[in-house]
Amino acid sequence: MGWYRKVKANLVRVPNDIPPDSYRVYLSENSIIDIEAGVFSQLNKCLIISLDNNEIREVRKAQWSGLSELWELDLSHNSISYIESKAFSHIENLRWLHLNHNKLTKIVGFMWQGLNSLEWLYLDHNSISSIKMRGFFYLTKLRRLYLNNNNLTQVKRNMWEGLETLRFLNLGNNSITFLERRAFSYLKQCSELYLSGNQLTEVSDETWSGLGELQHLILTENYLAVIKSDSFSQLSELVVLVLESNRIHDVETNSFPHRLMGLNLRNNNLTTMSKEVFPLKHPVNVTLALGGNPLMCDENLFWIKQGEMDSWINFLSISVLLKVYSSSSSPPECANLPNIPWNHVKLKPGEHYVVNPAFLFLVVSIKLLQTLWHKVIHLAEYSFQ
Repeated sequence: MGWYRKVKANLVRVPNDIPPDSYRVYLSENSIIDIEAGVFSQLNKCLIISLDNNEIREVRKAQWSGLSELWELDLSHNSISYIESKAFSHIENLRWLHLNHNKLTKIVGFMWQGLNSLEWLYLDHNSISSIKMRGFFYLTKLRRLYLNNNNLTQVKRNMWEGLETLRFLNLGNNSITFLERRAFSYLKQCSELYLSGNQLTEVSDETWSGLGELQHLILTENYLAVIKSDSFSQLSELVVLVLESNRIHDVETNSFPHRLMGLNLRNNNLTTMSKEVFPLKHPVNVTLALGGNPLMCDENLFWIKQGEMDSWINFLSISVLLKVYSSSSSPPECANLPNIPWNHVKLKPGEHYVVNPAFLFLVVSIKLLQTLWHKVIHLAEYSFQ
């Protein structure tokens, strides 16, 4: 395959002498401001073009004529603030489009017309504050969409119309304060949703309506204070829920779906955790993260310590109770230790415990050996088939 590479070559324009049989063209880290119309018209076999880290300001349709086989276009780290309507219609086989780290402020649907094969779209680290209705309507095969680190303040349902095949959406590190009811209902195949680093103060079960395939939901670093009953009940397939570094002080009963296997509530304002919070109906291995909370280690947390949930809690990567006081003593306290089986820490009022490093090593070793043994058995079974 033919490569054409002029990186850090002080170019101010795209060269006219690129061999027509080039499959990959790398023009990164130059000073290209504009791309002349038809400059790539002879590259009908080209699969990859990298124009990242230049000074490109506009994207127009005529710039990409002739690139009928192009799979990947990297325009990241430029100064692009304008994309012409139907700008990419000449490159209908494109799979990956990098527009991250530019100066885009809004998304309009006609930008993407013709990109019927696009699967990955990077729009992170722009200044996007507005996504118009049907903003991604023509991206019927899109699987991953990165919109993190922009200036979005709200999420509305009509933004996502046409994205029925989307599996991954990152909206982290915006300024989102409002999620419309059924905001994600068009994303019927989405399995991962990132909303970390925003300004959400509440969520409801109707927020997630339509996300029947969602397995990972990340809500780290928002302003959530109360997790109400059935807040996540619509998410029947949810496996991992991360609520770390919010302001949560209360979690109502039946707040989480039955299939949940990982719940991260670290660094909140929780002082206790009721057993009724977890409506699990069948044994699974659950990881519960509670470190960094001002937990009151009294009888309300004994349901964990006493092993009442041993059938489904395997390892707790959470605060382990290291001090327990009688009712007449000082207020109880908690300290943090990761990945220690709770039922191995036996507590008595007034006693201080330190976990033996040798015991910790033994626990980790046993876990690793179990994993290795299962893989050996699996390989053995496969070899006899």
